[in-house]
Amino acid sequence: MVFGRSGAPPADVPSAAAASCAVPGYVRPVRIGGVEYVDGGVHSPTNADLLADLDLDLVVVSSPTSIDPGASRLGVDLLVRLRFHRFLRSELWALRRAGPRSHGPRSGPDRSDGGRAAVAVPRVVTVEPDQPTARAMGLGMLNTRNTPEIEELALALDRYIRIRAQQRGAAATSALWLAEKGRGVLRSNGVAQMLERRGNAAGIPGLHPDQIRHTSVHHWLDAGGSEGDAMRLFGWKFRQMLSRYAASTADARARQSHRRLGLGDKL
Repeated sequence: MVFGRSGAPPADVPSAAAASCAVPGYVRPVRIGGVEYVDGGVHSPTNADLLADLDLDLVVVSSPTSIDPGASRLGVDLLVRLRFHRFLRSELWALRRAGPRSHGPRSGPDRSDGGRAAVAVPRVVTVEPDQPTARAMGLGMLNTRNTPEIEELALALDRYIRIRAQQRGAAATSALWLAEKGRGVLRSNGVAQMLERRGNAAGIPGLHPDQIRHTSVHHWLDAGGSEGDAMRLFGWKFRQMLSRYAASTADARARQSHRRLGLGDKL
């Protein structure tokens, strides 16, 4: 049921929103017009095909309960997510199949198309979890205990964005991070100063961005990440940067190889 469309029972916005959030097993159904309604996710995870008759240029479909098959790995929730992925694909097919089409009468003496304007197929962008995100979410997708760090980060960013909007000069730039006291965009030297202050407050004197880069690259390569991917992730164009920040990993690998080969025992 799509409230607000022809044939739907009259409903105010709070009631319609409450019905949309009435997940069975979590929230009781919402009674509208003498009928109880629950979350539309019972019918479909996304209901993207409801947009087929609308004149849209771009459709963005967020599908947190499915998974991209190319990024999937065997897990308890894999079959459920793949089923939802098939739902999504069938709805996207219906959405694309609806156009190009005629939509709405157009008047004008120069029209040769019967007074109707052709509407192109909208561009469709889908957002599905990758494997690490799906693993963190698990089957309990409404259980925020699975991702406490993400929840805390979202709350912190929300607080910052609200404070940022009140800063002088905030409307003049699209940069997310601003310096203190209305001094404009927070640049690399400002980040270094901020880290040093926070490090001193936390009992880590002399904290510098280079230390974080060293640690990040070390853990990436030590976990089996490729050097090429590391260069792309950290925005490096020259291998000299990789050699500089990955020296500790190279030393550790050399020592591990020496112990594995046991060259001293072969003398």
